[in-house]
Amino acid sequence: MELSNRKIYHIPIDAISENPYQPRRYFSDENLFELAQSIARYGLLQPISVRPTARGYELIAGERRLRACAMLGCATIDAVVMCPGEQDSAILAMIENIQRENLHFLEEAEGYLNILRTSGMSQEELARRIGKNQCTIANKIRLLKLPPAIRKRIVSENLTERQARALLRLHDETMALRALDMICERGLNVKETDALIESMLDEMYRQPAPPRRRVTTLLADTRLFLNSFKEIVARMNGAGYASQYRTTRLSDRIEVQITIPLRDPEQRAAAGAP
Repeated sequence: MELSNRKIYHIPIDAISENPYQPRRYFSDENLFELAQSIARYGLLQPISVRPTARGYELIAGERRLRACAMLGCATIDAVVMCPGEQDSAILAMIENIQRENLHFLEEAEGYLNILRTSGMSQEELARRIGKNQCTIANKIRLLKLPPAIRKRIVSENLTERQARALLRLHDETMALRALDMICERGLNVKETDALIESMLDEMYRQPAPPRRRVTTLLADTRLFLNSFKEIVARMNGAGYASQYRTTRLSDRIEVQITIPLRDPEQRAAAGAP
């Protein structure tokens, strides 16, 4: 039987293996059930795409349709048999899902990364092959730096790509989980999420304020010491010493100068001192 890119074949479902480059990781049971009911009523409107392998066939595109038909108990499925190389198979699977516009952005990121790792292509080449901007691919892949637990929660809570990108700014996983809890509990939108992350970053990196000095107490203690010096000088003057007391206030200190003149024995005798 001659293989063709146009001819539709009835391929046994059991002979079809999944595409290892399939970017989609999350399949809604409810959506699959609805698709299965539609196929049961109207038939398979669009065949899947497969490529031949040594063990049968490998799926290129149409995993949801394949799963829905298997759910219905179908033995075969309509398929277009193609002969692309392994790299082209991955790209075709990615394009097919992207064009459907319902691929989760984290699935899309995983698909890009998987192709880059296995094909050796650059981001620029991949972008050209699938008609995307290279910056778009780079930004998607950056999201995979989020810890697995956070990525799983982003999917389950149906957060947006911009909210996920905001969480990237928190390099500490504990902080990111804390932020994620607040986003989900409060139902924050993108703008509110950005504001929350900004406030958490401020809290994380804010320099601790130096302890306040007790200015009032310090001044009171200073006056107490100065008055003590004054009293000492006054007592010395009362004892016949012509002492002098002078203070100089500088920007960072107060300088105290006390001058005590020396008296010879005759002066001490005249003053009645021992």
